[in-house]
Amino acid sequence: MRIALSGAPGTGKTHLASHLPEHVEVRSVHDLADLHGLLGAVEVDGARPVDVAALRAHREAWPSDLVVDGHLSHLLGLDAVVVLRCHPNVVADRLRHRGYAPEKVAANVEWERLGGVVAELLDADEGRPMLELDTTARSVEDLVNEVMAWRMDGCPERGPASIDWLG
Repeated sequence: MRIALSGAPGTGKTHLASHLPEHVEVRSVHDLADLHGLLGAVEVDGARPVDVAALRAHREAWPSDLVVDGHLSHLLGLDAVVVLRCHPNVVADRLRHRGYAPEKVAANVEWERLGGVVAELLDADEGRPMLELDTTARSVEDLVNEVMAWRMDGCPERGPASIDWLG
């Protein structure tokens, strides 16, 4: 099963991915885009845009058992999606620690506050199972165990998204 590991920057995607068992193949959106020649030129903020639509067209060539790590992974039409969420104040601290510009911190915190990834998934209405996890105060080991149990169970739908930072 191909699973997207998505969420706003600073929610813990790459950290969680680095702790998945060795037998789980993990690739980043960036690496897959680079493999297929779909990375754009470096922008002012250091990011390289990804042609998501073109990358999505390549997904059948990828291993059938794969976790794709990246905040754009939920747009690739994979079999299931794990969405990591984190309290906006924690996201802001993490992004500032990474050296993000204040405008980029604010934009990403707002994206998390509004549940942007979940909203995009619901708007796409592709019927893929989604597991939404709050990473704010949970250990990486606990999160890995939940993701692996969900994966081993065939990625059953867990109901509607429930994390609301605005409420």
